[in-house]
Amino acid sequence: LNFLSREGGDALEADISFETNSNSRFGFEGWVSGSIADNTTFAVGAWYRADDSGRDPGFTANRGGEINGNVRHELKSGKGYIKLEFNYQDDESIFFLPQPLTGTTTNPQTIPGGMSIKDGTTGNSARARFFSLDDTPNGDLDFDLQDGQAANVAYVGTKIDYELGAGWRIVNQNRYTDLKTGFDAIINVGNARPLSIIAGEIFNRAPSRFAAAQDAMGNLFFQVRNSGDGTLLATQDNADMLNINGFGIDGGWFHRTLDAENFQNDLQLQRTFENVAGGFLGITLGGFFSDIDGQLIDHRFDTLQTIERLPQRVDIIFTQPDGASITDDPATQVVESGTGTFQGLLAGPSGFGNIIYSERTLAAYGDVEYEISDFDFNLGVRWEQLRARGGVENQGNFDLSNDGVRNDPGNPALVNLPFGDGTFRDFDLKYNKVAWTAAVNYRFNDDLSAFARYAEGFRMPDIDKYQAIATFDTTTPEGVQAIIDFNNEQRRETKPTDTIMIEAGVKFRSTYFSAAANFFYAEAKNLFFNVPTVENGQIVQRQAFRNSRTPGIEAELTTSPLEGWDIIFSGTFQKSEFFNTPAQQAIDPATGDIVTVELNGQTPVRTPDAFFQLRSSYSFGDTPIGIPTIFGSWSFSGRRFADDANTAKLSSFSLVNVGASLDVANGFYIRADLRNAFKSTGLTEGDPRAGETIFGGTSTFNARVVVPQMWTLTVGYRF
Repeated sequence: LNFLSREGGDALEADISFETNSNSRFGFEGWVSGSIADNTTFAVGAWYRADDSGRDPGFTANRGGEINGNVRHELKSGKGYIKLEFNYQDDESIFFLPQPLTGTTTNPQTIPGGMSIKDGTTGNSARARFFSLDDTPNGDLDFDLQDGQAANVAYVGTKIDYELGAGWRIVNQNRYTDLKTGFDAIINVGNARPLSIIAGEIFNRAPSRFAAAQDAMGNLFFQVRNSGDGTLLATQDNADMLNINGFGIDGGWFHRTLDAENFQNDLQLQRTFENVAGGFLGITLGGFFSDIDGQLIDHRFDTLQTIERLPQRVDIIFTQPDGASITDDPATQVVESGTGTFQGLLAGPSGFGNIIYSERTLAAYGDVEYEISDFDFNLGVRWEQLRARGGVENQGNFDLSNDGVRNDPGNPALVNLPFGDGTFRDFDLKYNKVAWTAAVNYRFNDDLSAFARYAEGFRMPDIDKYQAIATFDTTTPEGVQAIIDFNNEQRRETKPTDTIMIEAGVKFRSTYFSAAANFFYAEAKNLFFNVPTVENGQIVQRQAFRNSRTPGIEAELTTSPLEGWDIIFSGTFQKSEFFNTPAQQAIDPATGDIVTVELNGQTPVRTPDAFFQLRSSYSFGDTPIGIPTIFGSWSFSGRRFADDANTAKLSSFSLVNVGASLDVANGFYIRADLRNAFKSTGLTEGDPRAGETIFGGTSTFNARVVVPQMWTLTVGYRF
């Protein structure tokens, strides 16, 4: 409920600015606030932006905006106020994922002919922007990468704050939200590899269908064609030189929509006592209610893309050695059976999900604050009940190769696609959890204090976890029992995560500087995951829990050596590791041996061991042209790993940002920023989807690269 927005005052105020940047951005942001009548104020703000993003996919990557506002009325009695607030957002933004690279994770490089590590796109490309399948078991599917991470959200809410007297106060806040969010992105689900190897993989899925494409020496004959207009791009003779690198990659298309309505209400009763055993006592008792009804739909398909500046979706079509088409019936020459893909669709990792659900949350909480002398004590507790009910559509595997629409019987890309079969499996879950925290603060003097806090909390299961109930086999006793256990919250998928947080620190301030140092310990238990395990010579996924803990220290130092000059340094050292976590297994591709990797003591992916930031700004004060200011920052991110087994190390990297601004006396201002000034190409994460966890072994890998260099110019006016 606590979305903060600007509130109005008696005077009319406004701020409006326009922005552009090196990514062809047009941006606008503004707000205006003031008084409507006696005791009634308003504030309205809006923003809009459209740009190509730092990694231009060939279409407008980010576009959309938001408008929000509120009206606040102070009661004539002076005992409180009533506020009405609203918000509407319609926004689409691109989602950048790991891109194909070569070299090593400590020395990444652009694949020759591929997307530039400095500013190239990932799998999202104008040449692979649209994906459609007509007349499927779930209707016509039409996806567009430009939708990206989409949010169409509207809410309206109220807040009442009223002083009852005798130290009592009541605060009630509510909000109704209607939301539709979406996600469309191409995620590389395998490593880039030669197109000839991919053609061989497709051939092996249906060797009898493509037998005519292989000569006596075992050579394969095929074409690579654009999946949109059918343009011939290469044959078996030059496929491995296409775009210099000759690579293709599995581009997994992930499409998700969430439609939901939600109502929330939070009621607080507050009481203050001025003199309790010589101290000040504040008590808050509250109740929270949330009711959400929604539907989550997932589609995941594997597609084949090239590795080039703007990747294109391609098809593999097998031919006879002389280049002639392979047909099912040589006499009629009607149906070509050499197609190994369909409109770029590739037989590979895919999935479907449809969850219709309702979640009802009830919570009661209390908070006590007690101040006496130089001590502050705080104790809080929250009980929460979640009731989750709904249905999950069962997944069926359908053969669309000869359904009267596609008329390509046996095409391996079409013979086993996942869709909903129209039947549902119900779930009914109920959770009761308690979280609590206790803290103390002590002031040694006006400049030095110390604090400590302990907290135990929880995180309820994500909506996606409900999907698991559709995977159990009801024809077996084990499957029937799994459904019973699922609805009794005994399955790992539906068990909440438990958390512990401990922190203690000191704060100091003086005429010349201020400093803070803090020790922390964070622990998370019952994190659900699938453990790769070898059974009968095959890798299977076994359900298990993993647990992680992170002790560390963080510090901040602020100083102003000269008037107008501010310097702020902040940094964190931490040692994050798994504990009580099962080992995982793999098969060594060279020997066929089972390899076991212990995860306990290893660092979770994407977690740096250290990160720092140094920020500084200098204001020149009043000058004939206004108030000029220069500023900059240096940030450092330490070693991380791309995989849980810690076999793929990601090197540390740093970023430098600089800028300047000028505030003119008449209300105009201008600001210029340069982000990633020295064009760092540090990797923020690897790609566990690519199978790098134990055996890297290939010349390519996928990793997410920092945002490219970008300049931004903002011009505005305020009064």
